[in-house]
Amino acid sequence: MGGVGIAIFAVGALTGSIGSGSMREPSIPEFDWVQTNEDRIAIYEEGSDPNIGLEPTSIRLIASLDEVLLYLGHRQGTTDVCVAAVFSSSGGTASVSCGEKDVTTHLRDDMWVSAGNADASADGSVPAGLTSERLSASVVLYTAP
Repeated sequence: MGGVGIAIFAVGALTGSIGSGSMREPSIPEFDWVQTNEDRIAIYEEGSDPNIGLEPTSIRLIASLDEVLLYLGHRQGTTDVCVAAVFSSSGGTASVSCGEKDVTTHLRDDMWVSAGNADASADGSVPAGLTSERLSASVVLYTAP
């Protein structure tokens, strides 16, 4: 996969619960996982919202991709599905993209991520020819081969 290091977190299987959210998009089973301490946003810019605009009880850590921590959550006060990327190399700069039921976003250079039921490779949300890798039940990473 071109040197992209990936650590995938099976958060639902871990103990140490800090609560779970009641808002849930039916196509996103990760929101059924028990929230753990690992689901807290680990790095964020000083003076900014530590939940980066996400509903705190909905945040789930999905993967660590090189210098990017990838989270799933709901936009604060809504049930919109959001993918949040926190870039550890830049002191916690975050990028949050949301959609009503699913979302596809460009993380960097040749790296895209999609969450929900939409087929990002079929609907043209990501460039053709990218390699896909499932990170969790509803999250797919797309990278250049």
